[in-house]
Amino acid sequence: MRYVAVGHVCVDELFEQPERLGGTVFFSAAQAAAMGCEVTVATSCTSEVAARARRLLPDGTDLQVTPTNLDTRFEFAERAELGPQRLLSIASTVNGFASERMPDVLHLAPIFNEIDGDLLRTARDRAHFVGATPQGLLRGTNADGALRFVADHWPDVDDFADAIVLNDEEYLHLAGIGLLDRFSGWVFRTLGAEGAALLRRGVEVGRRPLGPWNVEVPPPRTIGAGDVFAAAAFVSLARGDDPTAALGVAVRSSAAYVRRTSDRPVFTDGTPG
Repeated sequence: MRYVAVGHVCVDELFEQPERLGGTVFFSAAQAAAMGCEVTVATSCTSEVAARARRLLPDGTDLQVTPTNLDTRFEFAERAELGPQRLLSIASTVNGFASERMPDVLHLAPIFNEIDGDLLRTARDRAHFVGATPQGLLRGTNADGALRFVADHWPDVDDFADAIVLNDEEYLHLAGIGLLDRFSGWVFRTLGAEGAALLRRGVEVGRRPLGPWNVEVPPPRTIGAGDVFAAAAFVSLARGDDPTAALGVAVRSSAAYVRRTSDRPVFTDGTPG
């Protein structure tokens, strides 16, 4: 399967720790590769970050870079599990991707409004299956760069994707302002330590717990878990798995990632065992 992820590879500045690469495309690419996909990442970053990304992404990843003078950089607070708190700089817009054939999966993976609007609107004409992690369409900043929730960049096309993945806070925001009423695809709602749920038009059709785990997880190891979940869910759906089965694959994959025994990332194919 050909998996294309579009969005910024970014730099995460962690609290009292070395900075590291991040961004949904960075983590989802590794998960898709673990599930046997040929992976393309279309991004915008500086040449320095591109070189680092090439070293760290799975072998064979096609990294397509729109040159820029600035990288997207986020600042994290002490509680890394709460996600980035402040935008420090932003790279250029990503207008598209190159592929010899139509991708099996197109993952729209913005982290701060970096995907060209035309690509968002026409994504379903460009791939067999489109998944989106729209967190980056729901972010604005205050004057000091602090992140805040806004929905100004939500696509004006109702069904811009076949499936989306939202964390619980994002889901509640979007449901509260009625934007999910317009979306008829699958909605995966991640629930942190409680697992995840699958919905369609507001009706829950499946739920998977994470299962017992008595070991404390260092907060930085949670960074990227939602991206791993999304890639696993999208690949599973695109290959024809039942949606509730895809939910299970995604939960198992993200649990293995978070519950790893070292800081080295772990990516699995989500099979039981």
